[in-house]
Amino acid sequence: MQTFPNRVSVEYYDAARPEVQTQFSETIGEAQQRYWPFPLVLINDEVTFAGDVSVYRISQIVDSVLSGE
Repeated sequence: MQTFPNRVSVEYYDAARPEVQTQFSETIGEAQQRYWPFPLVLINDEVTFAGDVSVYRISQIVDSVLSGE
């Protein structure tokens, strides 16, 4: 598995919290309209995965983004 020290920031937001619902209202609304299950994984502010958190898959996408692919 790749690691990306000093190149990637990972943040967790709990969508059950009112302030997070406000901050991400557009994304949460889109997820509800499309029936996407939570959790959502966003990379560069775009939903990349819904209903699944796979460290391996996230690592692959982050590596692709960082390498400019």
